Amino acid sequence: MADVAITPPSESLDRKTSTRGGVGYSLYFGQRDFYATSGMHLGAAALSVGILVLFTTNGSSAASASALLWAWVLAGSQWAVALAATFLALRAVRGHHTYEATDTWDHVTSLSHLSLVIAGTFLVGGAESPLWFGVAALVGYVANLMTGPTGRLPLLLVPMAAGGSALVHGQWTGSTLPLAAGLTAGLALLYWYTRVTAIGLYEEAETNMWGRNRLQQRVDNLAQPLLFVSQGDLSVAGHLSAWASDDDETDDPLSELTGSLDHTLGSLRGLVSRVRVGGEQIGVSASQVL
Repeated sequence: MADVAITPPSESLDRKTSTRGGVGYSLYFGQRDFYATSGMHLGAAALSVGILVLFTTNGSSAASASALLWAWVLAGSQWAVALAATFLALRAVRGHHTYEATDTWDHVTSLSHLSLVIAGTFLVGGAESPLWFGVAALVGYVANLMTGPTGRLPLLLVPMAAGGSALVHGQWTGSTLPLAAGLTAGLALLYWYTRVTAIGLYEEAETNMWGRNRLQQRVDNLAQPLLFVSQGDLSVAGHLSAWASDDDETDDPLSELTGSLDHTLGSLRGLVSRVRVGGEQIGVSASQVL
């Protein structure tokens, strides 16, 4: 059988564009992400409404009627953002989008929602506002989400907003000073710790996903030459390692396996050649005898 030209595939997965901490080139927005996104947004919006209901029905509330009215406007805006985020998350799951594709709208909706809740504390309660429970939850979510360079911005803005809210309500003096200081420092620490942890997890997840995708591609690359072998063509001997090559790994199990297969097929090809030569010699000898 004539030798078949073996040309290893030139296309490969570029690790530099397949994995970079927090970017999500190789991670996909799944059902669990949908539940986390929709649950966070809808839950935070519902919490704000519940708190405002308590403030509205509580006659002893220090918030003015106009402040409560604007707080309700902000709460309505939260629901608009929450519903938009839920719709976009559902579309991302159905479209099998990567984190890279969902980051833009996820960042915008999360920061918008966080800003709306923080704005509510300026109107109702300041550092003493129960709305900070919703802020804390959203801060953790945003820190887990924004692991890229732009994620450093909320680390400055959120504590500044907390301090500003307390300042507007005159809570940097007297008995409320520890609360204002603790809230400001606590939110900064929460955001920083969650973000650092998330960056490490993203990097590990993306590296693992890249490795799995690369391994799958290398196995797929071996399908064609092994098909030649199944059809009796041993010309692929010595080429399997090239088909399964990996620039980053030269001693991984798959490289060792293809190296052994190359050696085995090379030996088998040599044996077949010797048998064929021997058969031809026998044929020549038999014709001379006759």
